[in-house]
Amino acid sequence: MIAGQIIASFLSKGIASFLGGLALILVGGWLLLQGWSQRLAPKDSSDPCNIDALTVFKFHIPSLGLVISILKEPSKADFDESGTISVNEAIFLGFALAMDALGAGLGAAMMGFSPWFTPFVLAGAKFILVSLGLYLGSHFIVDRFRKNLGLLPGMIIIALGIIQLF
Repeated sequence: MIAGQIIASFLSKGIASFLGGLALILVGGWLLLQGWSQRLAPKDSSDPCNIDALTVFKFHIPSLGLVISILKEPSKADFDESGTISVNEAIFLGFALAMDALGAGLGAAMMGFSPWFTPFVLAGAKFILVSLGLYLGSHFIVDRFRKNLGLLPGMIIIALGIIQLF
């Protein structure tokens, strides 16, 4: 936020907000394309839950209760077929979120919020909300709906980007 106070003199809040919203819309569109391609891709008939058939090496540390398995095909370990975020996607998503945070930080700095207190409150709120979302999603989503929810993250990110634009 201190940087936001400094940058506010060079970059308007409107421009930062617009760039953040546009980046979020692009990321959401990318996620939608990935969701559709996963839905249309033919499913592998092998049983993804049979870890032993996929394991190359297994190492067990009894004192820690830890088992490390190295798999022949790591993509088979994605049991819920949620996919992964590649390096390029992570960089692009990081840029989008950074621009969004820049816009929010600039706005908060211009409104006089404390640059020492606000980040801690926001970090705590994000931690609580993400944890709550993971818990609710894993405990209350029925399996028959789970495979149809692959498009939802992209739609939510696009909606956040549209909201950020206005």
